[in-house]
Amino acid sequence: MDTALKTVLDHLAPHYNIEPELFILQLNDETLDSNKSPLQLGLTVVDIIDVLVGTGPQVPAPQPNNPNMIKLKVQSTQSRNRSREYQVDKTQRLIECLYQACKDFGYAAAKFLFDGETVEPSKTPQQLELEDDDCLDIVELNIN
Repeated sequence: MDTALKTVLDHLAPHYNIEPELFILQLNDETLDSNKSPLQLGLTVVDIIDVLVGTGPQVPAPQPNNPNMIKLKVQSTQSRNRSREYQVDKTQRLIECLYQACKDFGYAAAKFLFDGETVEPSKTPQQLELEDDDCLDIVELNIN
């Protein structure tokens, strides 16, 4: 239990044909530092770790007259005047957009809220009933 979780992610990445950095490990909505071992993180055999897998940091480019495209605003909860806008396809998972938002805000890990509820990155805007010009809050998470 003294091997870093990153070792496991490095082993899994080729099977999913992605970069290991695209794995996000969470325990009880807290993002885990994959450079630490389960022992360092205080994990036990009963802990259930959620693994989010992104397909890459690319956000689909806006396509003119595409009825599936909507504009989402992402704003920081720490500074309301800090925001970015993203064009997203209502039928595509949000993980790529949210990954890009983390990168744009300079956050190693974050969670997103819509009307106070946590946004599940594996869901689509359509599944979450997001509409054009809706606003998501980005909350930086502390990495253990």
